[in-house]
Amino acid sequence: MGPRTAQQPFLEVAYWIGPTVGVVPTAAEERSLNLNSYRDTARNRQGRDRWVVMHFHFDLNDAGLWHTDGNGNVSQTTSHACIR
Repeated sequence: MGPRTAQQPFLEVAYWIGPTVGVVPTAAEERSLNLNSYRDTARNRQGRDRWVVMHFHFDLNDAGLWHTDGNGNVSQTTSHACIR
């Protein structure tokens, strides 16, 4: 990744844990859908996680990340994951 001072784009992706966004699942849905399998249960937390949020950062200075075809179309050619 570029220097911390550089303005780089990122993509934020989030999803609701449960069958209906914004609606707390019932106890029966929690059990039948095994919703804890999508949560961080390793920590001593207050309440339950309802969202999973991921941030994908892109380093515009990484020449190997982008491909330009003969028509000027730009696409991402490779992906790298850094999970912290």
